[in-house]
Amino acid sequence: MGEPESKKLSVGKVLIIQVLVSFVVIGILLTAAGMLVFQVMGKDYSQLTVIGFIATTYLAFITFQPAGTIFAARKELIEGKVELTPEDMKAACEQVRNPWQQTLPLGFFIALLSTAVVAAIIFGTGWKPTPAFTVLLALLYVFPHYFITKRFLGRDLATMAAAGLGSSPPVPFLRGYFWGAYVFPNLIFQGIINGALGNRAFSQEMLRSARHGSEYIGLIPTPAVGTDLAVTFMFVCNFTFLGTIMYVISDMYQGKFTYEGNARGINGFLYFIIMLLMGLGIGLLHIFSLHAMGVAYMSFAQAMLAKFAIVFVAVSLGAGLAMGWTGKRVNDAIAATF
Repeated sequence: MGEPESKKLSVGKVLIIQVLVSFVVIGILLTAAGMLVFQVMGKDYSQLTVIGFIATTYLAFITFQPAGTIFAARKELIEGKVELTPEDMKAACEQVRNPWQQTLPLGFFIALLSTAVVAAIIFGTGWKPTPAFTVLLALLYVFPHYFITKRFLGRDLATMAAAGLGSSPPVPFLRGYFWGAYVFPNLIFQGIINGALGNRAFSQEMLRSARHGSEYIGLIPTPAVGTDLAVTFMFVCNFTFLGTIMYVISDMYQGKFTYEGNARGINGFLYFIIMLLMGLGIGLLHIFSLHAMGVAYMSFAQAMLAKFAIVFVAVSLGAGLAMGWTGKRVNDAIAATF
């Protein structure tokens, strides 16, 4: 802890900082995704394309991002960077609740409602927003994100502070907890995003293939699928790694588990490079192995199945690497203190 009082942040400032940081990152991703979707389609995109893009954004980020923001704020609290006033502490509850359980039901409902409102406006008026305006509409996710997080953050941090170090009983089955608390939420989150992106990208590849002859209708070149799998793995594994760090810090602080593995204490940036290389390797392995078997094209169903399989591998591996890396760092910090 050891931070000067003047440098500590109030709950309100932590909320604003965390929301802004995530908004910048997500804004860059949405802009890139918008360029991918609308530049590939050109002028042929429809109102359904617009609604699909917005629905994917809202379902992913309104539903899941508030919990991620709370986990990030918990990390700040544990590191002694947050100042809770006596008034803040009045909101403390008897038991610390998982941020997923707190925010997911409300976030999912508001995501559906927001999507329905935008869809009603677009279809009701016959409006077809430009690609740039579509991205701007998608970025409106930040307002529900802010207000949902605000609803729960103060109470969550106060409860964490009141409960203190080691307040929760150890989980009875760590492996099951890992899959349920770390992998499953990220798998759904990444599945929503990558399912939509895969559908759009592979559909466009099928259109290109169809121009070469009727025998290529409904087929996707294996190099295109391999490239997509490589990029998917790189992004999903790295983002899961970064997000899971927050979960592990929160859980180890509460005493839900102690890390007893043998993770290497390497620099986090090196993990980033390793995951990039692994993604590249997966893409190349896919392309060359299928080429060696004489498989030049895949069906849409096969390509989507391969994409979801890669998402599963990337999420599982990213969460596992983050658990080991963070657990070792926490153990080293405890050893240095005592």
